[in-house]
Amino acid sequence: MEQRAINGQFLPGNRDGFQPEQSGNPAGRPKHSVTTLLKNTDKKTTKKIADKLTELAEEGDLKAIDMFIDRTDGKVTETHAILGAIQIEVVYESKQG
Repeated sequence: MEQRAINGQFLPGNRDGFQPEQSGNPAGRPKHSVTTLLKNTDKKTTKKIADKLTELAEEGDLKAIDMFIDRTDGKVTETHAILGAIQIEVVYESKQG
């Protein structure tokens, strides 16, 4: 039976907890996981994927825009609350191609 403190941590000497110098995931990530395969793609494939993401973002695909911003500017880590009334003005400019 698990022996845990009020805060959920294992108590000292608990045989059910992780043992010192022992991994909690001894098998690790599978060798053919999607992440591993994507990290090992060649530069040509990576460029194709990046170009497609850019194309979708330019076409207005919101998910692609979100992914593009996350990967170029980084994910937002802070949130802020706005108290009171605010006015937001959005200006769209047309690209003449």
